[in-house]
Amino acid sequence: MSGKYRENILWGIFLLVVGAFLLLEQLGVFGAVSFPIPSVIFLAFALAFLGLYFSRGRPWGLLVPTFVFLGLFLLTLIDSQGWLPGQVSAGILLVCIGFPFLIAYFENTSNWWGLIPGGILFFVGAAVALSAILHYSFVPAVILWGIGISFLLVFLANPRNWWAIIPGGVLVTIGFIPPLVNFWEITSAGWVGGLACAGFAATFGLVYLVDPKWQTKWASYPFFALLFLAICFVFFGELAAKWWPLVLIVLGAYLLVINLARRRKTEP
Repeated sequence: MSGKYRENILWGIFLLVVGAFLLLEQLGVFGAVSFPIPSVIFLAFALAFLGLYFSRGRPWGLLVPTFVFLGLFLLTLIDSQGWLPGQVSAGILLVCIGFPFLIAYFENTSNWWGLIPGGILFFVGAAVALSAILHYSFVPAVILWGIGISFLLVFLANPRNWWAIIPGGVLVTIGFIPPLVNFWEITSAGWVGGLACAGFAATFGLVYLVDPKWQTKWASYPFFALLFLAICFVFFGELAAKWWPLVLIVLGAYLLVINLARRRKTEP
């Protein structure tokens, strides 16, 4: 049977199933559970695209509309029945949208790029869902941690993507700031700044430890500068919070002077 006829048969089954389901729902066959029409339509489209996915040899792109419609089905059904808070159903939708990208990676690990949108949508969805029970300061924290972890997974999937350590480490570090200030009530500029700089320093320290053949030795400069800043914040508190840009000025002047001197030596 040709692909054209197979797909027409699938669409015929699709229309029959949707029509029969809607008719049964109108007749009250499902009792107390009322399925809203949008939910039925979304589920039908999800199943239709899933059928196309298998009939066409499993092309990854068809999983995107499949999971989008599946997420919309769950969103409208949960909201109509009042089973869970609205934040949870919205989070489930985002998680569903992220699933195809994660599947792209697990089907072929060379598709490391799928970890970024997949991980971001998964963790953002989790944060939205958990916002119904979490302290408000942890919602942005979970989002930032999730996005950061997504980048770190890109590095773990392929160590040649060492660049992913930088946004990953920076975002994970920043994610600690909202709960530090609003939940654990650590409001001292010295401690907050010191912990943030320590996290940034650790990030560049990891970059430095990557195999030297990928030329990451340069990361030692921001590592030591940020470590020095962390120590200054912890021991000098508000004073360091005000004057820390001086470290950047000193580091910039050092690099400028050193490189100008080297240039003069190499010039004829």
